[in-house]
Amino acid sequence: MGEHGEYLESEPHGEVRARSALVRQLVRGCLPRELTVNLAGIGELVLRSAVSEVDAGWLWKRRRSCEVVSIECAGREALVLVERGFALHTVNALLGHVPLSAVGSLSRIERGLFHGLLAALSARLQLLSTVGVCADDRQAPDPDSIVIESSIELRGAAGRAWLCASAEFLAQILSTQASTSTKSSAMVCLELARTCVPVSQLAQATEGDVVVFDEVAALPAAAPWPVRLRCGGGAIPASLRPDGILVAAQSDPPKSLPPSTGTDAEVAAELGQFQRSSLAGLLDGAPLGTGRSDSILLRLADVPWAEGEVIAFDDVFAVRITRKLAG
Repeated sequence: MGEHGEYLESEPHGEVRARSALVRQLVRGCLPRELTVNLAGIGELVLRSAVSEVDAGWLWKRRRSCEVVSIECAGREALVLVERGFALHTVNALLGHVPLSAVGSLSRIERGLFHGLLAALSARLQLLSTVGVCADDRQAPDPDSIVIESSIELRGAAGRAWLCASAEFLAQILSTQASTSTKSSAMVCLELARTCVPVSQLAQATEGDVVVFDEVAALPAAAPWPVRLRCGGGAIPASLRPDGILVAAQSDPPKSLPPSTGTDAEVAAELGQFQRSSLAGLLDGAPLGTGRSDSILLRLADVPWAEGEVIAFDDVFAVRITRKLAG
């Protein structure tokens, strides 16, 4: 263990758990709370999803009452468990059959149709994945797997489903979705802090002036920096180590700022941006291309306003302006 043992792990399992914790935070921040998908032949399917606190062991005990399917993305596999009654309901909806009161195992043909529906859903969700049969004697999932639970509605019926996946699989999904995202949602911003500054001061600011972030302590040179990953509308707390590697946040994130008024504006200090398609590598331990000593971008209302350098001002975080980008 090194001088800063709070983020250095000597055991490989510790690295796995740290990566899993960061992926869990990212998925929790990026996952749509509600999604409606129109599937040809059966209508609108409504998904309400959240990262679950149950572990993979508990979930695996439910497999006898569920249809269990393996899915694959970029060579990595995960499990999907769907309550058997709802799985049968989707097949009946596709075939136009009257729902049955008794629920048994799906036949081979019904299972094939159900897998086809899952494949269609994956395509509509823009997930580059394949769906395959999962044998009943399949080995139980890794205990460090992340579980996402979804409530599902279709044609007046409701059910539940679970995705049980490794951090690596979910990182691939986050990266894969970037290829079909809008430009704004495909980018991830690495943010250090935000503060509110009077508009009159911003108008008069020049090179050499200092923007002080009273809510954030000065950033130590030899320890992790608290950051926020802004991906779409979410803000995920994390830590950036001196070697450029992102890890799960070690402390509570800073408190949210009060709403800005007509006399002040919110300024964000941003260390850099990177493509969301790079998430898989970063979450697998690759160093961030942006160094902690690089220039800081100050954004005003999401518009680049100035560049600067990190300094400490009375023991709080501050940025000295080196170049104005906008008036």
